[in-house]
Amino acid sequence: MKNPRWHLPVPLVLLLALGSVGCAAEGHHSAPPVTGAGPAASSTPPVPSSMPRPAADAPRPEVDCAKEKCIALTYDDGPSPLTPKLLKAFTDRKATATLFMLGNAAETYPQIVKQAQTQGFEIASHTYDHKAISDLPDAKVAWELSRTNAVLQKLTGSKPTLVRPPYAARTSRTDQIAGAHGLAVVVWNNSPEDWVAGHDTAAIITKLTLQRASRNSILLMHDIHPWTVDAAAPTIDALQKQGYTLVTVTQLLGATKAGTLYPAA
Repeated sequence: MKNPRWHLPVPLVLLLALGSVGCAAEGHHSAPPVTGAGPAASSTPPVPSSMPRPAADAPRPEVDCAKEKCIALTYDDGPSPLTPKLLKAFTDRKATATLFMLGNAAETYPQIVKQAQTQGFEIASHTYDHKAISDLPDAKVAWELSRTNAVLQKLTGSKPTLVRPPYAARTSRTDQIAGAHGLAVVVWNNSPEDWVAGHDTAAIITKLTLQRASRNSILLMHDIHPWTVDAAAPTIDALQKQGYTLVTVTQLLGATKAGTLYPAA
């Protein structure tokens, strides 16, 4: 789920020598599912100027999902230039979510990763470059997981404890490798399927999310789609009016065991 890139014309060399011109490049992600895209190019694209700088890490409140009507909204394939708008929709409503991040996207937008973490969002792994790991040999699966763990730990100070295999393409073999890297495997209960043709407006995503929501469920979405990000605010408002408490996956599940699949098949 991606796309990117740029170039610098030679005449700019003279202008740069005079100190009068600057140039910036911005990468961009688009629709699902694309496999095998590599790291984004040379310079890091700018973080949207409206995004506040990190403050102290926001603690996650204690939630008892045995008593409260909990639901975990999760977002894959980011971070992207759209992610700050998603974060604001949640923080403005005192809600939270889990972000399953690609390692190469995290390297491209490190400041957004840090912002999400400081605002109390859960940061989890979605592998490095969105390959179906069930098709990969053991050594490559291990690389996808260890590389992403290292990227996210460097940016947040904490190694992730959850991984979502792209396309939910997993086997007992890949689960075991995830366990060796300290990762529980998380899929989902339901989704508004924001990658499907026709599911491309905020109104439709909001409607489908509400129809498919249920207590203690994990819902899959993607913070690379503008319609999904635009749907966040009305979706959160509606879920909260229905009595839901929006939580992270870890708040919902409690302690997880590395190498174990959640929700259980």
